[in-house]
Amino acid sequence: MLLKPLTYSILLILTQLANIAAAVDDTTTANAATTAIAATTAATTALTTTPAVAAADTTTAAAVAAADTTTAAAVAAADTTTTAAA
Repeated sequence: MLLKPLTYSILLILTQLANIAAAVDDTTTANAATTAIAATTAATTALTTTPAVAAADTTTAAAVAAADTTTAAAVAAADTTTTAAA
């Protein structure tokens, strides 16, 4: 008679342990999914930002080249003016 309640108690404990293990597994899976989503978001942001950085680099390079050309023209004009004055 004592064997049936004891067996039932052991089965109940084993069922509860299995439920706890399943809950831990679900949490681990959810954490892994969250990490994967964060990595995907970061990669997407990098892909989106990279063209903007490249465009800014191109714009900066064009502005520097224009400034160099303007400076060279101003120096040449100053040289011509100085030569004419001499």
